[in-house]
Amino acid sequence: VKTHQVFNLSYSVRISSPEDFDSINALGQWFQENSNFANCGWSPHKIMKMVLAGSDPYSNTFMEVCTLDGEVVGFFIGVLTDYFFSSRSIAQEQCVFFKLEHRTEVSTPLKQMMQDFEDWARARDAVETCIGITSGISGEGYPKFIQSQGYKKAGLIFKKEV
Repeated sequence: VKTHQVFNLSYSVRISSPEDFDSINALGQWFQENSNFANCGWSPHKIMKMVLAGSDPYSNTFMEVCTLDGEVVGFFIGVLTDYFFSSRSIAQEQCVFFKLEHRTEVSTPLKQMMQDFEDWARARDAVETCIGITSGISGEGYPKFIQSQGYKKAGLIFKKEV
């Protein structure tokens, strides 16, 4: 368990476990209902499968949680997938979410989660990692934070509901 002292609060970052399901499910559902994904529906069954995969060190799913005094206050989910044009892989972030009241205080644990994601991807021979913002509810400083971690803007994404 990696513990980080921030603003007199002690955040911990660790790999998710099946015991985290209720917290991840609740946080994730709030995220989904209050983001650009509000019309997409929610599946606790799918989240349970993702938590179980993220808890398995041999899976292609990365999942870490950030806790404060034992309470899950955020999570980071990523997956390893092949490029459509190659047998090489890319590690793509699926969701990074922190409770709103913790967002200004979690830069150190978030840096650790990003580093752990990169290390995880490297261990799986990924070519690169990709982190995006498509939810419409990220903090205004989040793009600069991502860039401060060595990520470069790589393009645009356009969405249209069908």
